[in-house]
This record gives sequence, structure tokens and C-alpha cells, in this order.
Amino acid sequence: MWRQLVLSPFFGTTSLSKVFWFYGLGVSCSYTLLGAILDPQSETARMGYAVGGLLIGISWCVMLWRCAFNSPYPFLGRFVRTTVVFVLLALPLVLYFAVRPR
Repeated sequence: MWRQLVLSPFFGTTSLSKVFWFYGLGVSCSYTLLGAILDPQSETARMGYAVGGLLIGISWCVMLWRCAFNSPYPFLGRFVRTTVVFVLLALPLVLYFAVRPR
């Protein structure tokens, strides 16, 4: 059951709303809450937390891409895929500003 719960969005068999609300916002909010509770103090812990968030974000983009047309509205699938492309194109710029030396 857990395997299906985790892997089904990567195969494109989950509804778009479930991917957005549960796998996207739910997991992201939980990860943010975990970071607020643990409050990583060292630079290594902060970098590990950032890499974990990056992996969650990229996996969410993959899930959204695969499940984009699992919606009753075709325009929503095109919108989601366009948004995913813009997010992935902007990611290197965001990473540069996040990890550049000050």
C-alpha cells in the first residue's frame, strides 16, 4: 500500500488535485514544519535541509508533469505543464542566489 501511495503519482495514475493538495502542499507544509521544529543550526544541517527541500520540489514537479492531464479540464493540464517548465527553468537562478557566498 505504501509503495503504491508513493509511486503512483510518478506513473501518472493519480488525480491532479490529489497530487497538488496532498503530495504538493501537504508534504511541503509538513517538511517546513519539521524544519521549524528541528531548527538546523549548523551549516551542514541547513544545507542538508535545503537539499531535501530541493528533492521534494523536483519530485513534485515530476508528479505534476506526469499527472497534469488527469483532470476534467484539458486547459488545466497545459497550464500545469507550462508552470512546471517555468519553475524548472528558474530553479538554477534561485539556487545561485540561495547558496552564493555573501
